[in-house]
Amino acid sequence: MHSIDPIFRRRRQAALERRHKARLRRLVAGLAAVLAVTVAGAGYYIFHERRGGGDLDQNLTPVDTGGDLPADASVYVPTIVDLPGDPMLITLAEGNTGSSDKKTVARPAALT
Repeated sequence: MHSIDPIFRRRRQAALERRHKARLRRLVAGLAAVLAVTVAGAGYYIFHERRGGGDLDQNLTPVDTGGDLPADASVYVPTIVDLPGDPMLITLAEGNTGSSDKKTVARPAALT
């Protein structure tokens, strides 16, 4: 009858234990890293407002702007603005010629 030398079994068992311990160490290290990042993030979230000055409404003070603007002063208006009367194109289907579907709608009196 054949049998396996007990030294090989002990070595195999020792190798399995080493792998198990290494896996357990990696798991504990990963959990510790996640815990450290969580604690650091929570600390930053909780204490950041106190260092930042707290409630901003308490710190507001009126500032002189140098006078009122004249009525004819130029005002910056962004390029993309929905001004009353601007044309609005609504495409219902691609490839549609649209020649028979176009309708002209009068501007509402409130917008003039």
